[in-house]
Amino acid sequence: MEGSISFPWSEFNMQAPNVAGFATVAGTATMEFDLFLKHS
Repeated sequence: MEGSISFPWSEFNMQAPNVAGFATVAGTATMEFDLFLKHS
């Protein structure tokens, strides 16, 4: 199973990365995940 969730950086008291004004990112972060289940 694959999925993703988007959330604002501020939700976790974080600031969006900014490298001396050279590189910036959007105000929303996206976390992607792969879920592998195994019956034991």
